[in-house]
Amino acid sequence: MKNSTLLIISFASYFLLIFLLTLRHFKEKRHQKSFKSISGEDVIATQMDLARAYLEAGKKQLARTLLKTVRKQGSFIQKQEAKKLLATL
Repeated sequence: MKNSTLLIISFASYFLLIFLLTLRHFKEKRHQKSFKSISGEDVIATQMDLARAYLEAGKKQLARTLLKTVRKQGSFIQKQEAKKLLATL
């Protein structure tokens, strides 16, 4: 009787551990999705928007740094736009 009770407790502990790990995984995924909704799906587009805002605020060096990143990592159109904005600096 003791062996079967121990076995049941072991299985219950195992399933509880699996449940908690799965729950943790889904919470982490939800957190990642909420970050994407804040920054937008396209991080490069967000960087372009931020660079424009920095230009309007007169913070040219910050804008230049972001535009250089966009020029390296963006789509063709984003690279062209970043190049144009960099030329104005």
